[in-house]
Amino acid sequence: MAKAERVYLYDGNAARQWNTLPEEIPEQHPKQQPKRQPKPKKKTSKLLMASIGVSALIVVGTIFTMLNEQLTVTNLQSEVVALESQVTDLQRENINARQDLEEEVNLQDIYDKAMKELGMRTPDKKQIYTYESKKSTQVRVKDGH
Repeated sequence: MAKAERVYLYDGNAARQWNTLPEEIPEQHPKQQPKRQPKPKKKTSKLLMASIGVSALIVVGTIFTMLNEQLTVTNLQSEVVALESQVTDLQRENINARQDLEEEVNLQDIYDKAMKELGMRTPDKKQIYTYESKKSTQVRVKDGH
């Protein structure tokens, strides 16, 4: 035989009300963070402030001194360059003057004129006196011997 299926109907209020009521949303309260006690401000000592001020002055003074010295070095370097340029110019002038002098004066002509026209002659060994002087490099010849 076939079994009869049983159908159960719930015709009451209780089953329907269970699904029909809106869900209550629990009221959300923001979490209150515990109030922190403010940290007491540390008092800086006058000695600490004075030492920081003195240190700052020393640093600023050192920087100023270094910049001043750098400026002095730069100025001296520019003076050295100018003086080196001046020396080079003077050396060039000296070379040109020596060449002009050598072109104007012929030593052979002077020797010939002194020997032939003026009657000069080469000194004898007896007339030449040599000595060494520690004080000076000049040689003075006295009249006589």
